[in-house]
Amino acid sequence: MLTRRRAKLMRLAAEQEPPPEVIELEPATQINDLSDPSLELVFSFLDVNSLITASQVCSRWRDLCSSRGVWRCRSVPYEFDYDSDAHDYRVIKLLRREHGVVRYTKLSIATSSYISRVQFLDNGEKLSVWTGSSLMVLLCLRHLLKDGVTSLHLNESRHSVSKVEALVLWETIANKKSICSLQITLKRNSNLLGTTFVWPQGSLTHEVMLSCDEAMSGQLCRPISSLLRVNRDRITKLQIGPEDQQALLDCKPTRLRNLKAVLLPSLLQVLQPMGCLTYLFLHSQKRNEARSRYVLRILLAMPNLRRSLRRIDITVSPDFVDVVESESFLGLVAAFGASLLWVHVRGLCAALADPGRGPGALKDLLTPLSCVRTLQLDVEPSAFPLHALLPRTVDGCSAEPVARLPASLHILMLGDPKKSELLCDPRWLQLLRRVMDDYPELHVIVLGRCLETQGSGRLAGKVRLKDTLVVPHPCDHYCQDCQNTAAKKKGYGKVYIRDLC
Repeated sequence: MLTRRRAKLMRLAAEQEPPPEVIELEPATQINDLSDPSLELVFSFLDVNSLITASQVCSRWRDLCSSRGVWRCRSVPYEFDYDSDAHDYRVIKLLRREHGVVRYTKLSIATSSYISRVQFLDNGEKLSVWTGSSLMVLLCLRHLLKDGVTSLHLNESRHSVSKVEALVLWETIANKKSICSLQITLKRNSNLLGTTFVWPQGSLTHEVMLSCDEAMSGQLCRPISSLLRVNRDRITKLQIGPEDQQALLDCKPTRLRNLKAVLLPSLLQVLQPMGCLTYLFLHSQKRNEARSRYVLRILLAMPNLRRSLRRIDITVSPDFVDVVESESFLGLVAAFGASLLWVHVRGLCAALADPGRGPGALKDLLTPLSCVRTLQLDVEPSAFPLHALLPRTVDGCSAEPVARLPASLHILMLGDPKKSELLCDPRWLQLLRRVMDDYPELHVIVLGRCLETQGSGRLAGKVRLKDTLVVPHPCDHYCQDCQNTAAKKKGYGKVYIRDLC
């Protein structure tokens, strides 16, 4: 009886409940149903190898994988390795499309026998290609050297191209009218040197840089010589690295503003008529330092250079310069002080490191530099005479400092990043703090591993700092000098002077 009654109650309750709703499921969404921006966002998470594979699915995926948005969102360099020429060619096919990956403006191509790599740098502004095949070099020049590319760097680091390939290579470069900066790095006895090629008229090249990874044979690079003769009224920047290629300067560009050359006697006739040269980078000869010093003395006495130069960068081997001669050279460099904004001296700082002559040499260098904003010296930081910049005591009375920093100086760079290892002691750091207190806008860059600080966590204890920017304000504050310094070289460590001492 109880069982029948319970069954009846359950039947009545079921009749009073509403029937369950029937939910109709939509068909599964396919990836191709996504809009183009959404699909681009999906592709932006893929690595480069996966992008190449996805670009072969269909024409729509090919175009989306090559779109600017997929590649522009990558803010860090990325690379991938490949082994076969077939894979090389697929990469070039992907990159060469008319609406292709990134609207890069700089192209760098290097030959290599060890790796093959494609890498985007500068947030997509520069495309670098390493390949072990000279055929792939020609294909890269043909397909990747687009009309929007303004800067080309060709590095023949491993393999030398054949004579026929060299002629095709120069013709391909010359036909690109948009190139404004051309940098060539050659091997000894390269076929690119002796190729007979006449550069066509109408080129837009303004910057030419020729260097080598080893000594050349003395044969003048004919295509570059033809390029300089055709563009002698357009070229504004010229860098000649090898000594045996210095004869290329005989074209005497009329509007040259930036020159990097070797200290040879032939340089005197080239620089004598120039009145608009602004940046001058000079390197001494490796085998004849005496002649280099003679040429440097005459150059630093030219009145036309004194009027136009804003930056001078001098490198002389320190093995051939004693303390006395170093002091006289620093005086010659400082003779340009009325106009120089940047001074970089390497190999001439023996006098600054001498305890007896250091303060006097520093005074002779700084006194004429009234407008300099950046001063870079390769003197060991711990040997730089900071005490000469502070008030002193003479016969029990306070006296003026031996030397004063120019009021315009904002960045002082000391040391050599490859050689400076001598640790700066606490007394030197105290002197640096007093100098920076007297000059509140001064930023000091200490190159090398010369500073030490207290580490934390797993790096507990003393830690050596490398290439450090010492600032006069807390590290969380960024002034214009901090931003300019970071833009010139990424990787500087930043430390507050009061955290060091």
